[in-house]
Amino acid sequence: MSEDKDTNLDNDEHNTPLESAEENTYLDNDDLDAKIWHIPNIKQQESDVIAHKTNALGKKDGWRYEAPDEVKIIQPEPLTAKEIEDIRQAAFEEGFNQGKEEGFAKGYEEGKAEGHQEGIVKGHEEGLITGLDEGKETIGEMSAKWSSLVE
Repeated sequence: MSEDKDTNLDNDEHNTPLESAEENTYLDNDDLDAKIWHIPNIKQQESDVIAHKTNALGKKDGWRYEAPDEVKIIQPEPLTAKEIEDIRQAAFEEGFNQGKEEGFAKGYEEGKAEGHQEGIVKGHEEGLITGLDEGKETIGEMSAKWSSLVE
């Protein structure tokens, strides 16, 4: 140990004295930093990690599976012949009414379109006849006036 002390004394510029209750020794600055360093309190950090720890399902560590309450399955009662007939009749009436409404709407639209087209054709014919009759009257009146002027 005496050789170690001599070696340590040779490098005084890199060494710092450290006095301890056991003995006087010289240590490197790195060793001195390690001796002075305080151990952090990790107990608080561990408790925070444990409090937020979850399992593979993302549930808290203390979570346990609880089976759901059993659901009592109620078997439906079979329908009677009267109930089946009532359902069939209601479906028939619903289908009949739906078809009637669709047929009425389609027939109304078709009738309206045909009536409109027929009205256009008939109105054109009547307008043409009326126009020709009025034109003939006007021509007759004008001819009479010009004839009287020429004489």
